[in-house]
Amino acid sequence: MPTDLVLLPLADSFHEVGLPVLVLVALFGWARLRHGDRLTEWLLRHARLGPAVGAVLGAVPGCGAEIVLVTLLLRRAVSYGTVVAAVVATMGDSAWVLIAADPVLALQVHSVLLVAGVLTGYAVDAARYVPTLPGDPEPAPPIPVGAALGRTLSPALGAAPARPALRLSALSVDELGAPVAALWLLVPAGLVVGLPVVMAQADLSPLTRALGGVDPYLVTGVAGTLAALWVLVAGRGGERCPDAHAPVDLSGVLRGAAREAALVTACVAVATTGWSLLVAATGFDAADLALVGLVGVGVGALVGLVPGCALQIVFTGLFVSGAVPLSTLLANAVSQDGDALFPMLARAPRAAMATSALTTLPALAVGGVALLVL
Repeated sequence: MPTDLVLLPLADSFHEVGLPVLVLVALFGWARLRHGDRLTEWLLRHARLGPAVGAVLGAVPGCGAEIVLVTLLLRRAVSYGTVVAAVVATMGDSAWVLIAADPVLALQVHSVLLVAGVLTGYAVDAARYVPTLPGDPEPAPPIPVGAALGRTLSPALGAAPARPALRLSALSVDELGAPVAALWLLVPAGLVVGLPVVMAQADLSPLTRALGGVDPYLVTGVAGTLAALWVLVAGRGGERCPDAHAPVDLSGVLRGAAREAALVTACVAVATTGWSLLVAATGFDAADLALVGLVGVGVGALVGLVPGCALQIVFTGLFVSGAVPLSTLLANAVSQDGDALFPMLARAPRAAMATSALTTLPALAVGGVALLVL
């Protein structure tokens, strides 16, 4: 039936993935807005911890921290191993899909990525390998690291930065934009209707009967996915990774969270709906996919070479739906770079390609070990 094949996957995409991503990204953005500078400044003062710092920042969901480190590398402010550690440890925006589906497994996967990132980063620095980078460092004022992670650094490192504006009362549809406002307006309904269902704590059939057969889970979920698509279409041509920019107030945080959640929701909706239709039309079994064993590890690592978050979100969605095993996901998670290398692709394409290729080595190693252990 159309409900099971199309509407339910669309509703699940919002309730199970999009809504948690939207709320978590907003909370994380608010925390970075308020506290990002102090942490970043402290980390930059301890240069010898570079790869460990890079791996920790890379393990944070999203792509803003990695973009910061790539920008710093282009100015010779951090070691190349620091950047490699970050891109090995990151899952980009696909991390939100795994967190929404299984937070405990997400923590375990990120722990593996963190260790792989630290080891790879220190190995690269020990080998003293650095790809060719453009030009000499620019004689610029202090780099606005805090801007990319939340807000701009003060001219004097360590000086007390200005407190960002959190103007909840001033928020309006004009300030957020109609698509973003529509998506956020669906959050209360999503939390009330969808969260209990997702957590298997509620049966909405009595409410559906009371509403004359209208399923509130389907209505709010499909509406949320359509709103996410509206946000995505309205914002096309904008930033590749919203959290790479510096929100200066709460509206900026909400807009950035909406754009990131919209991308994740849209990719998951396409993957899950397409998968549902494929299975219904062909009777295809996920076990028939050649994504197991060493072949699966190799495919996962190769898919990770594709820059950007969209394909990686789809791939993680396939894991959540049971189409690929954990070893394949781990290989993909280590190999992928999210949006981190776009600044390097623009200024040093050969270095970007070398970095992306370099991450496939630990990806194959981690995936291979997972085959033996799991």
